[in-house]
Amino acid sequence: MTETPDLNTLFLPRSVAVYGASTRDPSRLGNRLLRNAIDSALDEVRVISPISGTAEGLRTTRSLAGGVDLALISVPAVSVEAAMADAAAGGARAAIVLTSGFGETGHEGRAAQERLRAIASRAGMPFLGPNCMGVISWLDGGGWMNGSYFWDIDLAPGGVTMLSQSGAFGGMFLSEMSRRGLGICRFASLGNAADIDETKILRWLAQDDQTRVIGLFAEALPGGRGFVETVRSISGERPVVVLKAGKTATGARAAISHTGSIAGSHGAAAAAIRRAGAMEAQTADEFFDLLALAASSMRTPAGPRLAVVTISGGPSVLAADEAERLGLVLPRLADSTLRALEAVAPSFAASGNPVDLTPQCSPEAYAPAVDAVYRDPTVDGVVVIDCGLDVGELADAVAAAHKNTNKPTVAFVADTPVVAGRLVAAGVPLLPSPERAVRAFASLIRRSPRGLSMRGPGRSQTEAGTAEPRGLTALTEWESKQRLRGLPLVPERRTRSLADAARAVAELRAPLVAKASGVAHKSEQGLVRLDLSPEEVLDAWQELADAGDGTVLVAEFVRGELELVVGGLRDPHFGPAVTIGLGGTAAEIFDDTATVLVPPEPGEVESATRALRGAPLLHGYRGAKPIDLDALDAIVQAVADALVEQDEIVEIDCNPVIISEGAPRVADALVVIGSSGQ
Repeated sequence: MTETPDLNTLFLPRSVAVYGASTRDPSRLGNRLLRNAIDSALDEVRVISPISGTAEGLRTTRSLAGGVDLALISVPAVSVEAAMADAAAGGARAAIVLTSGFGETGHEGRAAQERLRAIASRAGMPFLGPNCMGVISWLDGGGWMNGSYFWDIDLAPGGVTMLSQSGAFGGMFLSEMSRRGLGICRFASLGNAADIDETKILRWLAQDDQTRVIGLFAEALPGGRGFVETVRSISGERPVVVLKAGKTATGARAAISHTGSIAGSHGAAAAAIRRAGAMEAQTADEFFDLLALAASSMRTPAGPRLAVVTISGGPSVLAADEAERLGLVLPRLADSTLRALEAVAPSFAASGNPVDLTPQCSPEAYAPAVDAVYRDPTVDGVVVIDCGLDVGELADAVAAAHKNTNKPTVAFVADTPVVAGRLVAAGVPLLPSPERAVRAFASLIRRSPRGLSMRGPGRSQTEAGTAEPRGLTALTEWESKQRLRGLPLVPERRTRSLADAARAVAELRAPLVAKASGVAHKSEQGLVRLDLSPEEVLDAWQELADAGDGTVLVAEFVRGELELVVGGLRDPHFGPAVTIGLGGTAAEIFDDTATVLVPPEPGEVESATRALRGAPLLHGYRGAKPIDLDALDAIVQAVADALVEQDEIVEIDCNPVIISEGAPRVADALVVIGSSGQ
């Protein structure tokens, strides 16, 4: 693994120098930064300014001399290079550039940002930013170091570290941690990450004794496979929760193939996060829920079998609905458990699953009833729900059973301060709704790359903001299939004339298909004619030839019980990835796909197909013949091999893959190429 960077002076400084505080205008951001530094538990704070005087009660000096651990730079953009040069010459061991106006502004800004990186590199001075909100960190000797623009922060020390590519989301994080009473130890706003990025910080956090849980808000993950390996190396001991922005349809226009539009860059990013063993949140609420859950040190469930225990019937039904939607299992409880419940609960209590003990359950019955559910061998974890019935004995029973069995437990409670307090004291995380409690439980399974795949809203598509593709060429269907070795294809012929077409219809088995060549998304344009007789193929031939490149593909018409899509793309950060989905030509409507990085690791393809909502259709649903999974894997492997062996391939689309009597065959294919290595 890459060497661990020394970021002690970034997160654990004892001395800082502040550039940008005004001697005349205390409303400047530089003055806010200086006040935060003065209020920190630091040994020394200096003020560097071209104007002599005092700022926030400290005497200014024109330049740095004698060195400090950390330089905090908040001067106008035109003055940042001079400040960086002064900090480097003066012996600053690290720097944070909070000023904006660099790489995010265009070509000139990127050039200026590169000059900053060069100054820092020559001096061996790592720096964070530019265009960031700074760093907050709990120091080894106790007390906060606030090297940020945030003020009046009300934080408790703890084990959560947060890295954010967005300064505004960093503010949300600090506010939410304060509201939830969760303790933090580090916060870093990454900004443009010209030098120190999330991957470098993650490597340092791997040996940080204070960090127990890591949260990351990212708009892009430029660290690619290095990011994956870094997270993978630490996520077993320190859970990592990722909220990836830029997942929606804004960038879909940049994809030529169906695969590009339904998988795109977030498909690869999601596969990378899953392979790394991190938990991916779909919303900000879920992100903070997962951080709270990870901070609780709750162990991973042995499986997806969930029991819901309540004395408030209605909300438990919502929990059951969400569990089914996420692919969790609410098993029938063992006969011994049912007998134990019947012995202590009211006769009208619901002893199925959910288990509704009802408000009429006697307080002394909670302990044996809850214990029986926890000890049931069919139960891997428990969600507890209590609305408005503040019965301390219920919380005590849950706390005892949770401790005795070590089965993961999460809860939703409302208007029950005694129950809430006792559950929190027992280490049971509280979530703000029944559905979010169930999602939190499901997220625990996702700590393993082979775990349950959570389904978020909307399809995964190309990252927002991607420009229109330039220098890309979509090969014809015939050319595309020649690039993909080992595909099981529908019998077909490429015809260049009516005479060729006449020979083709004589050789192929009717009914037939006739397709224009050299046209992407032929179906949408009415250029795929299905279920034709030989005569109808010949009648349509000239029209289809004129609509495309002058040739027409004639193939046997295969009636299938199911259509799939298998495709691939070359992600700019994570490299080649393969997508599998249900729906064929309607894949974008069905929105049921999963992506794995190439080459797939053992079990990843199986896990991905298992995560599809339509997975039962692959295994002989309602008497249908099961799909030949080895043949499907061969298609996946052919796509993966093409991406690995042919650098110029940018996207691949085998769509539809028709399943007929269990056998998958590729009916159409599209390969998009660019310049080598694009």
